[in-house]
Amino acid sequence: MKWSINSIVVSIALLILLSPISVAGMHMNIGNNINNNTQVNNSAMSQRGVKSYLPSSNLYYVEFTVTGLPSPISSGGGVDWGITLNGVFNSTIGTTISFERLLPGTYHYTVSNISGFYASPPSGEIELSSNITISITFNSLWGSAGFIETGLPSPISSGGGVDWGITLNGVFKSTIGTTISFERLLPGTYHYTVSNISGFYASPPSGNFTISNQSQSGKSSFGATIVFTPIIQSVSFIESGLPSNTEWGITLNGTFIESTNSVISFHLMPGTYNYSIQDPSAYMSNISTGRLLVEYSYISVSLKFNASSNPSSLPSTHSISIETNNFPVYAYSYNNNEFSFTVVWAIEINNLIFSSYSSSMVIQLANGLYNIRFFTSMPGYTINQTPASHNITVNNESQTVELYAIEQIGYTVTINAENFPLFSYNYDGNSFQFTVVWAVEINGIIYFSYSTSQTITLYNGSYAFGLALNWPGFYILEYPNMPTMLVQGRPITVTLTAYPFNQGSFTESGLSSGTSWSVTFNGSKQSSTTSTITFTEPNGTYSYTVSSVAGYTVSPSSGKININGSNVLVSIIFTPIKTTPSKYTITFTESGLSSGTSWSVTFNGSKQSSTTSTITFTEPNGTYSYTVSSVAGYTVSPSSGSIVVSGSNISKTITYTTVSSSQTPLSGTPNIEIYGIIGAVVTIAAIGVAFALIRKRN
Repeated sequence: MKWSINSIVVSIALLILLSPISVAGMHMNIGNNINNNTQVNNSAMSQRGVKSYLPSSNLYYVEFTVTGLPSPISSGGGVDWGITLNGVFNSTIGTTISFERLLPGTYHYTVSNISGFYASPPSGEIELSSNITISITFNSLWGSAGFIETGLPSPISSGGGVDWGITLNGVFKSTIGTTISFERLLPGTYHYTVSNISGFYASPPSGNFTISNQSQSGKSSFGATIVFTPIIQSVSFIESGLPSNTEWGITLNGTFIESTNSVISFHLMPGTYNYSIQDPSAYMSNISTGRLLVEYSYISVSLKFNASSNPSSLPSTHSISIETNNFPVYAYSYNNNEFSFTVVWAIEINNLIFSSYSSSMVIQLANGLYNIRFFTSMPGYTINQTPASHNITVNNESQTVELYAIEQIGYTVTINAENFPLFSYNYDGNSFQFTVVWAVEINGIIYFSYSTSQTITLYNGSYAFGLALNWPGFYILEYPNMPTMLVQGRPITVTLTAYPFNQGSFTESGLSSGTSWSVTFNGSKQSSTTSTITFTEPNGTYSYTVSSVAGYTVSPSSGKININGSNVLVSIIFTPIKTTPSKYTITFTESGLSSGTSWSVTFNGSKQSSTTSTITFTEPNGTYSYTVSSVAGYTVSPSSGSIVVSGSNISKTITYTTVSSSQTPLSGTPNIEIYGIIGAVVTIAAIGVAFALIRKRN
């Protein structure tokens, strides 16, 4: 290869310009062109004539700091959060994430999702030209519910007061204050129930509310005011035996009411009340004093006044002492800023109720036969008296009736919960503690548990037994003897097993989009215009039928599926029913042709010929075009057109007309004759021209 002098000169010039060791001042120019992103390494290598370049001190960092997350539980624990910066992910359980040695430019970041929290801001862009610190705040997605009570007595003293409670989705809280709060509630629907308080009814006694999905606009919360209203019952004293307009009176717990009517009424809260009768002159009531146990139903006391002109001759009464032995402390009363725990029991004598808060009571009765019944039940105890009735006779002397409370032997009933879902949690400020929450109801009393079993002491007898909570998505394999449980002199164990509901899904194919179809599964029917119908059921074998759809056959149309711990999918195939449309006859009838002359019709693209007078086609409903072929010596009408077939046969007449031989060439001469004349004329003209040319040459 030959090099020109100019080429060599240019090459040398380029080498000189590009050489890193050319001119002393060029090193500075190169350094400036790096735009401060690199720096010259003046190491020992530069002394050998080689320059290297490293990142300069003008690289930057981005630091993200977090607030709002729980602090680390312990070393190595805590809530893990992360940042993705231009595709690079970094996470920590601490409070800071840093990305270092970043070139200037535009960066996009995204904050990773954390269950139960939303980040603010969740993402963003950074124009990096200096070190930046960005604060990320995590806000809780959990909502809250607050309940405020009104109407209950104020707390008596520190540690005292009326205890009221709320059960929220199986979680129970109580207080002697006015407020109960439930915090950190996940989005969902909640049911609450207000605990019963003796002597009051709550409004509302229960309810539902929803904690909605949270957004950056704030938390979802629910609040309710529970109004406790004293239960007021009517107590009526009804007299008989007094003349009209005779005044008589009742003193009840220090309140005296006098009337000339036959009825005196009091309106009282539940409790026990003493009363005495004020007899009118010359009359005496069969009852002089008594005590009432007011509970949750109307009470009436009948009084019989006996007339006597000589009060000293009125029947005398005798003391009947009712003594109790071994009765338990059963209730309490509130008086003068303190609680007094006492025995509560009652008897009924001739339909009158007498109650006591002590171990005995004394009743004044006149001579006669009385039916006495002990009717206040005490769990765990039996009374030596027959509950139905017991007769006593008063005959001019006092008596003592002794009642003995016999403590029953309790037996342990263990109730195990197997495979129950984790249904609730508790947050103690550092960690979540997920627990089982379940409950059973035994003889109207609900027993909650936060573990996989609970132990209850019951006495011999038959108990109504059932579940008190439902778990969405689960069903319970119930105790075999539900709804009753029998305790007979020994401990028993009850096992309840929870199973998740599974789905039986039916998917269709073959139907036109938007077509409605339906499935009846285990007696329940569902319809849909989509391709899937789903039922949720516990384990078991279920029958199904698929409803027919007009214009389709279905397979399978019925069957059985077995759900056993997993979802089941059934494919339903709809096949369009093919139908043959009705066809009708289209008849073309010609007139005018000589017998045996061939003619033809092309109908809907199909051509038929005939030497008879008719040509026939068969087609379904529709619009069809036709053409009629010409026949020599005839004109045809119509020669073409269209026919509409609409549910009936069609007849079409075709008329052929003979062309006359007497017609002039211009009007009726046959084509062959016209062509012969024209040919003769042309021939003669050609011969004439030929002769003329010959003569001219001669």
